[in-house]
Amino acid sequence: MSFYGDHALKLVKEMHRTRDPPQIPPYRTDLVRETLVESNHLWTSANLKKTHSAQSMLGVLSVKRSKRCVLAYQRERLNRLIQTWWEHGASTTTVLPQSVHPSPLEDKFMKGYLQLVTDYKGKWLDIDLGAPLLPPRDVFAEIRVLKDCGERMTEYGPIQVH
Repeated sequence: MSFYGDHALKLVKEMHRTRDPPQIPPYRTDLVRETLVESNHLWTSANLKKTHSAQSMLGVLSVKRSKRCVLAYQRERLNRLIQTWWEHGASTTTVLPQSVHPSPLEDKFMKGYLQLVTDYKGKWLDIDLGAPLLPPRDVFAEIRVLKDCGERMTEYGPIQVH
């Protein structure tokens, strides 16, 4: 016997189960489809009754909960795909590992995301967005100036910014 929202709960549990270490399991089209069919059935039956009975309210609340579960599943998968892409070099030639199983729509999303990052990188060709986010080890950092600012006073004394 299954209850309202069981399929949606299975999606969330699967993402929770594969979080340490973060893995991207194969896309569960079957569970998503079953959740959508159940939600559609509950929504139409609640709208046909046109009453504010406890049963129709339960159906509407179940639909909303299932929707939140499916959206959380989708969002977590996309977050993991993006994180995996950045961890593996974040370039146009980056190939995701074999353990990643994106759906066709997720592939389309990643292509769009790659295009967005490429367009953003195009403005600043000399900045590597895929570089590790570690602070520099040197005490002094080289600063490239886009516009001449003249002399500036710092805590170490005046410096020329050319």
